[in-house]
Amino acid sequence: MTNQQQQQHIDPFNRSVITSSSAHGNETVNSSTTTLSNSNGTSTPTPIPTLQSSQRTSDDDRKTFEEVDHLKDHSLEKGDHRRESDPDSEEPLSRRGSFGDEVVMESGFRGYLVVFGGFLVILAFIGYVSIYGIFQSKYNEIYGARGQTASSISFVGSLASGFQFGFTIIAGPAMNRFGHKIILWLGCIIGSLGLLLASWCTELWQLYLTQGVMFGIGASFLNIAATAIPPLWYDKNRGLAMGICFCGAGVGGLILGFVIPALINAVDIYWTLRIFAIFHFVCTAFAAIVMRAPRQLSGPPVEVKREVMNWSILKDGGFILWILAAVLFGFAYVIPFAYVPSFAKDVVGLDSNVQGGQLLAIMSGANAIGRILIGIAGDRLGAIPVAAVSFIAAGASCFIWMFSTTHGALIGFSIVYGFFSGAFFTMIASITANIVGLNDLGSGLTIIYLVNTPGNLFTLPIAGRIFENAGNYKAMIGYNAAMYLAGGVVLFSLLAYHHCTKRVRPQTKKYIADLALFALSQAAFYYAFKYIISSMDPLKTKKKDAHEKSAKVLDRLGHRDIKLNEYEQVIASEVIHPEDIKVDFDQIGGLDPIIRSLRESVILPLNHPALFTSASGLLGAPKGVLLYGPPGCGKTMLAKALAKESGATFINMHVSTLTDKWFGESNKLVAALFSLAHKMQPAIIFIDEIDSFLRERRSNDHEITSMMKAEFMSMWDGLTTGEDTRIIVLGATNRPNDIDSAILRRMPKRFAIKLPSEEQRMNILKLMLAKTKIDPNFDFRKLVQKTAGFSGSDLKEACRNASMLPLREYLRGKGSDTKGALDGVVLDREEVRALRLSDFFQHDSNEESSSHVILEQTDLD
Repeated sequence: MTNQQQQQHIDPFNRSVITSSSAHGNETVNSSTTTLSNSNGTSTPTPIPTLQSSQRTSDDDRKTFEEVDHLKDHSLEKGDHRRESDPDSEEPLSRRGSFGDEVVMESGFRGYLVVFGGFLVILAFIGYVSIYGIFQSKYNEIYGARGQTASSISFVGSLASGFQFGFTIIAGPAMNRFGHKIILWLGCIIGSLGLLLASWCTELWQLYLTQGVMFGIGASFLNIAATAIPPLWYDKNRGLAMGICFCGAGVGGLILGFVIPALINAVDIYWTLRIFAIFHFVCTAFAAIVMRAPRQLSGPPVEVKREVMNWSILKDGGFILWILAAVLFGFAYVIPFAYVPSFAKDVVGLDSNVQGGQLLAIMSGANAIGRILIGIAGDRLGAIPVAAVSFIAAGASCFIWMFSTTHGALIGFSIVYGFFSGAFFTMIASITANIVGLNDLGSGLTIIYLVNTPGNLFTLPIAGRIFENAGNYKAMIGYNAAMYLAGGVVLFSLLAYHHCTKRVRPQTKKYIADLALFALSQAAFYYAFKYIISSMDPLKTKKKDAHEKSAKVLDRLGHRDIKLNEYEQVIASEVIHPEDIKVDFDQIGGLDPIIRSLRESVILPLNHPALFTSASGLLGAPKGVLLYGPPGCGKTMLAKALAKESGATFINMHVSTLTDKWFGESNKLVAALFSLAHKMQPAIIFIDEIDSFLRERRSNDHEITSMMKAEFMSMWDGLTTGEDTRIIVLGATNRPNDIDSAILRRMPKRFAIKLPSEEQRMNILKLMLAKTKIDPNFDFRKLVQKTAGFSGSDLKEACRNASMLPLREYLRGKGSDTKGALDGVVLDREEVRALRLSDFFQHDSNEESSSHVILEQTDLD
């Protein structure tokens, strides 16, 4: 060849055959072999290492590589980007192209223009993600009124974020195959079209397809190109370049945080989407025009065929740790951006549109500044340690959010979280290049974005479900903090891994990577198997319902911080809130002596334990109270009124809840009954018809029944119901003789609820008819005399039947027996006549009623 230099511009992401050639004396070099001419004119091909992870070099190869001046000593943690998985190759990766050849690191106008294009791309789509909480708040008003839940509405944003990262499995290889220009234009058109179509949506599922799926796919194409192109133009200032690109998210959030709420208030959300679609198209179209890969230096002949994806980088243990950190980040980043406006409204009392939008703008502005400064710090101190510290700081800042009660505190959180939370985006290219090299940067970024998909797809629904179950923001914020803190720990582990393996032999590294992959695969198999088994659990639906119901009960009772196991959750679903009990002692007539005794011996010891505490332990509340007597005498009403007036936790225990077909499960439920009562004391455990559950033990009892009774008595008489506890077992029965004697011993307070006497019947009837219009000549005394032997429930049924007679006469007078007769007829309750004594002695012959409540006409004479 002549001393002629052929030069060809390349796109490092284009899977095409690239050649370049030069002649320098008698030396010819290509990417895979170096042909050195000997003195006798023969040539000996000598292999030169490439960046493929499967190729390794010997000492002779390294000497040959040094002859062509391709090797320098750069350390991983200082940002000089030596491929960690290839310790024999010491060529600075920052000077390599995608195929191992050198590229020009231009810091002139063209390089600045590329960075500015990346800045506009990030501003357009990540800036939107930063202020999506404003859209979600508006969608909550629109679709929440139609019965849609907060988690289902937030799924729009989750779809966009999920496809942004998940679709990189297609966008990344497509960029390698077709080049970045096509990818940028696809992202520009699809993303802008998705926003435009969303402005005409009227149903939530339509938003899923447009603002969720379409915009997410467009963002995926834009994201992979904007992340992969700028790092190729810079060497020492790569972190700064990426920081400037990704500060577009903060600047976009800052600008849009003020503009979007103003547009929504000025026009509406639909025109706001159209205006933003135009803005998105202009920014991304300009970036598609100006962004390109750097040109190749002149050099020896090169003929390379690039792989679309290099999956072998998954064998690198450091890359596995980086993947884990990326997964944790994906499950945390967007939560504050989505929930700070609603937190400001619900907790602090601010306006979610105006002041909530301003908080997002502040957070985004701090994010923009933080990405630039963190990028500079990464170039100077190392990308991995700076990212690790930023993760820890972002997680710690969530505790400011958790305990914020003022506008100023929320501003402080927005500044701190915004500054540190975007470190992942700033460092993603640098850390990935440090670990896998520039040659596999496209593959590495594709995998990193891919593993972010589950987090970005399900983060907001998970946060919404945590918020709904807990009933407050603290649990959700704690989850957000935990993800960031765990990510920081993983990054510090990555740094330690690098220092420990920097001088380890390649074969040892391979063993470590294989061991790590084996451990991860076993862990994945364990959790997958556990999930499959749990999904086959026949009681899964019952446990889920019990969990949801118990969470609501605990929230209403003010016991949100109590932790319950799965058995306690089943029992908690039987707890009745005092406000749901509609009976009090004033509604119970004729039982004043018993009510007075219950107040003195049960209610006062529960509510004033200090007054009833003595050294002898004789003044405390009884462990058990038994109400017995004929049916319908008010035993259950007394129990409910007792729970309402005492303010105690009322566990209305059904026997069916404690019984289970699996051996030993009933015992666990019994133990959970008392442990729950202990956690929520003062508590009353009420068992109606207690004789059916704790009847006399016999030799022919089933083993499970005997064990359940023994467990109940053991827990009842054990430590959980000691002298210092306020737990009472309250039973009701009409067959006291059938109850086991050991149970009766544990119920020292027993009240016989007998049939009401004549005086008690008078009180009951006057109480029942107190709000009923009765005839002035109504004779209560005669009615009391004719109802001898009636229970309280019998008297109530008699009053109900008698009250129906005047109403029936009124309706029949209006022609109610004719079809459609009452259509358009005005009915007035005041026109119904007063109740007469004779109404108690008449009944409809077509109705069947208890013999106790039928009073014949002759009884009136």
